[in-house]
Amino acid sequence: MLRKVVVVALPSPSNSCVHCHQPSPSFVLTCDACKKLQPFPASQPDYFQLFGLSPAPAIDEPALRETFYELSRKTHPDAHAQSDSFNQLQASKWSTLVNKAFQTLRNKELRLEYLLETIGRKNPQGFTPPIHLAERYFELQETLSEGPNEKAIAEFLVSLEEEQSRNETNWEKLVSDWATAESKESLLPGIKKYLDTQKYLNSMKADLNRTRGLL
Repeated sequence: MLRKVVVVALPSPSNSCVHCHQPSPSFVLTCDACKKLQPFPASQPDYFQLFGLSPAPAIDEPALRETFYELSRKTHPDAHAQSDSFNQLQASKWSTLVNKAFQTLRNKELRLEYLLETIGRKNPQGFTPPIHLAERYFELQETLSEGPNEKAIAEFLVSLEEEQSRNETNWEKLVSDWATAESKESLLPGIKKYLDTQKYLNSMKADLNRTRGLL
């Protein structure tokens, strides 16, 4: 059974639908009574709330996709082709948002960046490479500056896979801790560290594979 989809929408002082004026929660995408889209809010709706999800580093991906299909049916401009121009405009705005939110939440790295931006506004932003990996990579580059060294590259790539395994173990712990933590913000530095490490690992592996292809 599909869950009820809730979204931050334009509040109405009377908590009523702008179309049929039936009582309706202030924060809904469509009216339960007439099923019509509500006006697109002035402020950016939260992606997690749009999909009926609690903010978290890991999500139920099948549920995300199922809700995406439901929201797409409600907001796709083709479904509102016979409406007036105002409702067509609202449908276009909602549809664009639904697609953007889905693409963000379905991708782990983009989802974590969004989580850090929305919950961790006071936390340090930007990319911070892991010091120990950066130092080891600098040492490898010095070795390679002396000439091609396939063995050194291969050994370093193996060590990166080991780092990847450790980082995924840290990820699993973060996901587990998130479910019970009283303060979610206390876990944000760990999430940022995981994300930065993952980005750096991917960057190094891609760079070294390119280097191997030139040897």
